[in-house]
Amino acid sequence: MKKQKADIRVLLQAGDKYAVVFYAKLQGHNLYCGSGLSFGPKDMGRYSYHESGKSHLYVPRAEGLRMAIGEPGTPLAELKGKKRFPGPNSSIKALRWDARPKPDSSTRRTIIVDLEEDLKVLTETPDFVTQGFSTDLWTLEPDKPELVEEALQFYASVAGVVLAHVSADWCTPNLLLVVWTLRPEALANLARSMEAESG
Repeated sequence: MKKQKADIRVLLQAGDKYAVVFYAKLQGHNLYCGSGLSFGPKDMGRYSYHESGKSHLYVPRAEGLRMAIGEPGTPLAELKGKKRFPGPNSSIKALRWDARPKPDSSTRRTIIVDLEEDLKVLTETPDFVTQGFSTDLWTLEPDKPELVEEALQFYASVAGVVLAHVSADWCTPNLLLVVWTLRPEALANLARSMEAESG
């Protein structure tokens, strides 16, 4: 039996340059995800969740990378409902701008967000470069399309705005990749709270 495959990613576009904000690849029941960073060793920050339920995170050390091993969890094929895997906080300046968009296929989906047009509208601020963003990966139980909307509604509950999302509904589990940031008013409240605590 041929192993299932899924490749979903979000790209940022600035003129004729592209950067990978976040990607998720499913091979069989092994999941790999990360960002296209402009610094550090290759695969730094890459996260994997395996068929066995074990997870790995590649973190920097003095020389190269160290693989941190997470506590065993539910095997990927047995996940029920929806599960959020919070990703890293990033800034546009940390990305490597050498990506090349590939056309969608039966196992690949890509969404491209225009840095100069789309993001100002979505975030209601021209200062997105400083503001940064977060990326989350969700696993969703197959044949339950309502879980996509439930996952996206989570961000409204934390004063967030979804910048982009892309999904793979042909695999088990289904995958949903979300790029989001806090709304300007939420960032302002957070800044005031931090100032009050430090004062």
